Amino acid sequence: MNRIFVIRVGADSSNYLIRSPILADNRFEFVPIPEGEKWEQRPIPPKHPMLRYRDIPCFNNAARNLGEYVGKQVQTLAHNDPEFAGMTYGDVCELYPRARNLIDGDNGRTGVRQGDYLFFLARLVKHDGTHFADDAALYFIGYFHIENVLGPIQLPPDDVEEARIGTNAHVLRAQAENSWGDERRKFWVFKGGPDSVRFRFALETNWEWLSTVFHDAYGCLWREKRGHTRMQRVASYTRTIRCQLDPDNPKQNDSYQRFWDKVNRHLNRHA
Repeated sequence: MNRIFVIRVGADSSNYLIRSPILADNRFEFVPIPEGEKWEQRPIPPKHPMLRYRDIPCFNNAARNLGEYVGKQVQTLAHNDPEFAGMTYGDVCELYPRARNLIDGDNGRTGVRQGDYLFFLARLVKHDGTHFADDAALYFIGYFHIENVLGPIQLPPDDVEEARIGTNAHVLRAQAENSWGDERRKFWVFKGGPDSVRFRFALETNWEWLSTVFHDAYGCLWREKRGHTRMQRVASYTRTIRCQLDPDNPKQNDSYQRFWDKVNRHLNRHA
């Protein structure tokens, strides 16, 4: 397939307590959102094997941990998803409309298949090594080249599945709470293959680039929205997860190639 899906991950501007830092040289740490579902009204107590922020090592210095970037929430459980150790991404696709395009559905909707790409877009905030600044932008932080799609998962994984997806946050929570079979928590996991990449240096996005390569649900290039900043426009178009580029669509073939040209130049420059 080789289609490209874009997924916004991590905290947005409404959550000032959880921010992902980007340093002056564009190295970064991805700080995931806190654990918990929107419909839950209670804090989740730490339970093994779920992870707190302080349990997740920094990518750029394994002697440090993400708890250093979240202040008093250092003991809070983190929904570490996507996670780049096992290259897995999970979502509750039937429950949340934003994620339904990841799976097959009505009207011939084709979800993510083996060979497709998931690109992860995160809001990163400038950090001087000690403090956050009031300066944020959206960056691509990596991608998965999909090897396996598993779901809906409602039973504990067998040994083979455990080896593939056992590090995913949804699996860890189901194990901790023994919530297998809960309809509200049945989930899917998308497993990246060996050529999946967590970027060492973030790739900054901008409206001028993305609006010339990405297409909306009607097959048209992104269009400006009155009253929105450029960052708000990108955020608006990526609020729902969906396929942004399909190389089998003749109208998108050139955009697909230009998108990959920029990504590959970024990777080669920082190889």
